[in-house]
This record gives sequence, structure tokens and C-alpha cells, in this order.
Amino acid sequence: DLPVAQPPATAALLKAQLGAATVPTRVSWPAATDQTTGIAGYELQSSIDGAAWQSTTATPATVRSALGSQDLGHAYRYRVRARDTVGNWSAWAGGPSMTGVLVQDRSTAVSYVGAWRRAWYHYASGGSTEYATAAGARARTTFSGRGIAIVGPTGSSRGSTRIYVDGVYRATISFRSATYHGRIVVYSTAFGALGTHTIEMRLSGNGRVDLDTFVILR
Repeated sequence: DLPVAQPPATAALLKAQLGAATVPTRVSWPAATDQTTGIAGYELQSSIDGAAWQSTTATPATVRSALGSQDLGHAYRYRVRARDTVGNWSAWAGGPSMTGVLVQDRSTAVSYVGAWRRAWYHYASGGSTEYATAAGARARTTFSGRGIAIVGPTGSSRGSTRIYVDGVYRATISFRSATYHGRIVVYSTAFGALGTHTIEMRLSGNGRVDLDTFVILR
């Protein structure tokens, strides 16, 4: 029997730092199946802007993800195949094309409710952040994509915010860390298909929260 592999998915890598022109990513895939034998390992390949498949990454059966980065504005596609314990390879299972783009804090696509202020500094993704401290302050954007991430600075005096996607509560995330770090992916989520969604931050009021940029994977 040949194993059957499942397509990989891509999301921005949580807690990683956004580059000047790159987004850190995690490519992951479900476990492959085989009717009569176990799965021994996987191979992952990538294609950029429709070019030939390259950069084969091999993993054991217990590892079903790979870390990397994508250049913003370029289309990345990944495919994975599985090998069973007697050496049979599955067909390649290809995932969708993914292009990373930024929606900066100053974009007209972002709306704010409450007392938000702008802070200018060169280390921010677009040269600035929007920040607030009061409970009930909100920031939201509507986008078309397969995934989204929130990027902002973290530090010892930072607060937390509740995240809502399409009006449904998803998580409470903290911007607090022992030392200051800029351009950190503080929240990341992916969707099963390309679609239009709305994401909203609702501040808890327990410290300063800065929005640097949204990363859209589409």
C-alpha cells in the first residue's frame, strides 16, 4: 500500500520577530495514513512565484512542521509527501499559494475606537505604532486571506488584549515580556480556505498595547 499524504498549511510563526521584508512562518501538515504499515517520515518542498520545486526538507514521522520565512510580496507554495516503514512514497500533496502582505497601523483599512496615539520610531515595521492603555479601546481590520497575524512590541510594562475573529472571541494575548522586543508576532491564526474576515483587538486595560502591523497571508 502507498501512504496518503495531506496538504500543508502555512501560518506566521508565533513569538518570532518580523523582518524588514520577511515574515517568519511555520508550515505544518496532518499525519499521513497507510492501511497496512506505519509512516516513517516526510519530505517538504517549496516553490516561489511559480518556479521549480526546491529546498527539500526531510522530517521523521513525529515531526510534521518546518520553520522558515517568506519574502513579503512573493507567492510561496508548499507540498509534502510521506514515506512508510517499508520505503513506499506517497504522491505529493500540494497546499495553496500564500503571499504575505502588511497592513500597517496607519492604514485606512484599520479603524480605531477609544484613545489611541501614534508613536514614531525607526524600529517599527512601518516607522510607527498606534498605542492605547484604556480598557475598551479597540482596533480592527477586515481582510481577504488564508491567515493573519498581529505584530507589536513587547516589554515589561505592556498589557493584554482580547482577540475576536468575525465577532467570535479567540484568545487573550499578552504583550508583556521581561525585556523589550520590537516587531514580535503576538497572535497568529490560519483559515481552511481563502475568505474575507474581520479581526479586532479589545484592550484589557492592564498596560500599554501597541499595534505595529497586521500580516495578511493570502
